[in-house]
Amino acid sequence: MTGGVAVVLGSVGPNLGSGMTGGRVYLLDVDARNLNHDYVDHFPLDDEDVKVLRGLLERHAQETGSELALRLRADDVKSRFRVVRTIVVPETLPEWNLESTPGAANLA
Repeated sequence: MTGGVAVVLGSVGPNLGSGMTGGRVYLLDVDARNLNHDYVDHFPLDDEDVKVLRGLLERHAQETGSELALRLRADDVKSRFRVVRTIVVPETLPEWNLESTPGAANLA
């Protein structure tokens, strides 16, 4: 992910964040063993994170009828969620070359 936002309400595999170069993931009940610590780490939510997360949970509940999202929105999200962010400085990432990337011609 580059610059996106995601909310994960379920479990994640053992390599969350591998290759992540930006953005943030709001992760419910974090198991830090599943994070790729070469790329990301998890942090407490700040006030802006709480606002964004509650809005995303409400939208998800409205669009899907998710009772879980409604319950979580009403909970103390700071105690249940962590925000996952990149720790890799973009300058340390290899240069992305559009011409040499298979299938990338359709993206330009």
